[in-house]
Amino acid sequence: MCSSYIVMAQEKDVELWVGFGIDQRIGKKMTVAFEQNTRFNNNIGATKNVFEELSLSYKFNKYLSGTANYRFGKRNSFVNGYNTEHRYNFDLRFRKKAKPLIFVFRTRFQSKYRSIHSSEDGFIPTNYNRNKFTFRFDLDRRVEPYVGIEVYYQLNNVEGNEIDNIRYFTGINIDLPKRQEVKVFYILQQEYNVNNPVTSNVIGVSYSYSLKRLKVKEKSKGGGGNPNSTRDL
Repeated sequence: MCSSYIVMAQEKDVELWVGFGIDQRIGKKMTVAFEQNTRFNNNIGATKNVFEELSLSYKFNKYLSGTANYRFGKRNSFVNGYNTEHRYNFDLRFRKKAKPLIFVFRTRFQSKYRSIHSSEDGFIPTNYNRNKFTFRFDLDRRVEPYVGIEVYYQLNNVEGNEIDNIRYFTGINIDLPKRQEVKVFYILQQEYNVNNPVTSNVIGVSYSYSLKRLKVKEKSKGGGGNPNSTRDL
């Protein structure tokens, strides 16, 4: 495994990711969110993929939350047009604040179906465990910088499971009036243990809007608070 990290030459690319999201809090612990995203690659000269996501998040307590997510997308094959993709995620997120630092750990089970209608093995999912570590800096201002790393580990590779993708990222969350937020970020994404690995420099921007919270009658007091954001890359 170590030799593949060193010997295989890396192609280089520049990508642009843009997205829009809207979410609705239900009571104090639940959030429903929708996102639309478009990603460009080949030095921002071609559309890589377009997808929509629907997610449901639940906050168990001030430290732990969970999210279920479905993504429908179209990916450019650059040969036979766009292939249809379906992806399912199940996340657990741990959040700990020690001001001014906020530490967030997210572990994800991901299952993706590629090329269902154009490939014989399209109904065989590709499964991953993705672990993401984020450090956010609470500066008591509307701008919140962050840095982090995410590691992709294969779960059902017939040739042996291993890490095949690592993301290093940094960015800022900009809190705007009337429940709006803009995120600007940079990702260094490196592929490993695959044919023709690519190192991508990703520039991204996303906008999100939160609807007014729907109040729900609760039998007992306690808990509460805004669930951690379900938006993820």
